[in-house]
Amino acid sequence: MLIDVDTWMPTFIPLRYDSPEAVDEINRNRRDFFNQLKGVFVKLCPNLVHIEIGTSIPNEKALKLLSDRSFISGLNVCEYYLLHARVEVDLSDIRMSDGSKVEDIFYYGEAIECVNDALSEALILSEIAYPGSIAVLDRLSLANDQARFYGRKDTFYSLLVPEEFTPSWPPLEKFPLESVYYWSKEHSFFEQAYGCTRISRALAAFSHVVGLGASREGEVLFRAMQGLEAFYSDGTGDLRRQLSEKIEIWLGEWPEKKNIIGHLYDARSKFVHGSSPLIYWNVKNDPWKEDKKSRYKFEYSMELSVRLLIATLQECIKGAVNEINWTYSVETLKFDRTGL
Repeated sequence: MLIDVDTWMPTFIPLRYDSPEAVDEINRNRRDFFNQLKGVFVKLCPNLVHIEIGTSIPNEKALKLLSDRSFISGLNVCEYYLLHARVEVDLSDIRMSDGSKVEDIFYYGEAIECVNDALSEALILSEIAYPGSIAVLDRLSLANDQARFYGRKDTFYSLLVPEEFTPSWPPLEKFPLESVYYWSKEHSFFEQAYGCTRISRALAAFSHVVGLGASREGEVLFRAMQGLEAFYSDGTGDLRRQLSEKIEIWLGEWPEKKNIIGHLYDARSKFVHGSSPLIYWNVKNDPWKEDKKSRYKFEYSMELSVRLLIATLQECIKGAVNEINWTYSVETLKFDRTGL
């Protein structure tokens, strides 16, 4: 059965920057991402028959559902993208408990899931391709009378334009979405349940970083450090020293002579073991007003760990690195692209 699925994506236009140049760059990156999404989506969604992507004003039904979900969707801070997909769904081998064929409603649900599984993968990869640029509020998928929402994808804006209290090293780059996609598939991204090599384990941890979003600082720091250790550490010896020395080999020298990795480990340890101030769930008060000093320190650590992890993965893409073996120096194995 061929099913048409319309997915509305309210993309967030940032309010936090005073610099028009920064907002312009974010807007350019967002439009570049969606321009490239069509080519990648064809590969991510195997049942796809037809696809169209572009900016569009939501129809009355969609806008009401989106506005009911989040008041921000009804404000002038969103640019809406509509992804129209036609997918082929075959559930002929599946039977209900009484032996009858499944009803059409299951076909519509399966079509929506196919589209959003592919979208979720692309949005995770967007943070490697365009760090600090792609933010999507809860998206809405419609197929016939079925309507489903899927969670928002946040971004770490200071990765693109560092603020006064956030790190600017290591530098990050932009990559074509298709290049990031092909590299990720060489590491079985979302094709297997587990990442088992150094690079795929780091990529798996990174997927959690993006899934959590910038507001979940402690969990993000934990996952980003997990990704760094997966890539750089051997599990024996002084992990802090391993991370510090190998990052310098892979990403270059630190611009300042500070024990940056030591501070990251301290911040993670205090969060995991509960010795740092902990924010209540769904807190209404502003933690920055109550303890600005600890907020600055913790957010800096979180941002630095994420920046280090993305820079590490970007270096792999630049060098077409398949696997990495650490001894006293670095040894990389590259893909054989002959015949591709």
